[in-house]
Amino acid sequence: FPSHDIGADGTDPNWESHTVHYFDSVGLTNSEYYRIEGVLARMVAEIALDLGLDFCVLGKRPSWQSGERRFFQNCIGTLDWQYLPSENQASSYQTVTDSDLIITTDSTLGYELFARGIRTGFVSARMRLAGYQDVTEGTFAGLTHTEIQGPFWTDSCTRSEVNRIIHYLLTASDDEWQAVTESLRSRVVRFDFQNGAFCGILSEVGILNHGPSLWQQGLIPAN
Repeated sequence: FPSHDIGADGTDPNWESHTVHYFDSVGLTNSEYYRIEGVLARMVAEIALDLGLDFCVLGKRPSWQSGERRFFQNCIGTLDWQYLPSENQASSYQTVTDSDLIITTDSTLGYELFARGIRTGFVSARMRLAGYQDVTEGTFAGLTHTEIQGPFWTDSCTRSEVNRIIHYLLTASDDEWQAVTESLRSRVVRFDFQNGAFCGILSEVGILNHGPSLWQQGLIPAN
């Protein structure tokens, strides 16, 4: 959903008319750019229903911005689903558990959860669904990876491909998941628990800090 602030009701009169995103010099409107989120959410909701799984959309917006919820409701329709707004900058991370399966397009949150070892599937087909088959920017792992399809990622937002990825996330053993993802996770997004590496860099350049630690709940900014 839109990364810019469009107000409490989520209305954007320029949704289908103004070019605001660029990939390889190709301009996209918000309607084109976010089409994959709606298509994928509907598809995953259908698959979850078939498999008897709960399906939840982790929102990017706080609850007072109703537009994001309405966007997904319009796409998913009457299928069973939940929506969790992002009330602060830690709420999405705190919601996810080790037993959850994550399906994402190319979101930062998706990559960060993948780095933490959470089973994450990537459907990196944003430009395809926008009508630009030849634009490769935005595919899984970007320049660090060249294969467009793999056990838990694809560049095609089709029912068969999404089904395949979800099946893999459900059935791969812990040892297999670790073996298949360990190298990629370290190259794509390295999870630095308690930000020890970052604190070390700050210390090296003379910037005082408290050292590695976890955020206290009271210090987490609201969205």
